[in-house]
Amino acid sequence: MDPIRFGIIGGGWRSDFFLKVARELPDRFQVSGLFVRDDDKGQRITETWGAPTFRSLDELLATKPLFVVVSVPWPVCPPMLVELTDRSVPALAETPPAPDLAGLIAVNELTRR
Repeated sequence: MDPIRFGIIGGGWRSDFFLKVARELPDRFQVSGLFVRDDDKGQRITETWGAPTFRSLDELLATKPLFVVVSVPWPVCPPMLVELTDRSVPALAETPPAPDLAGLIAVNELTRR
């Protein structure tokens, strides 16, 4: 079986957990790349983890990940989930995509349109 290729949106410390899984289980998981807006952060991630980083969602999705882990702060998570849903890309929100029930309901409504 080929490794499961997945992408990551975000370059914070929580993304490191998914990078570690791929590093420890390379026969099962492979990071196709990360969407990180900051050039310096992207360069550090590539140097540290050997994973390619991109400055746009289009570039990340061009790597054809099976799914994308969204690992960004609450204000950024819902728009990313909507964008991925609109493109029919499966997504895993690394933390709850909103801070409360009203926010979760709003995200659900946005992604079901």
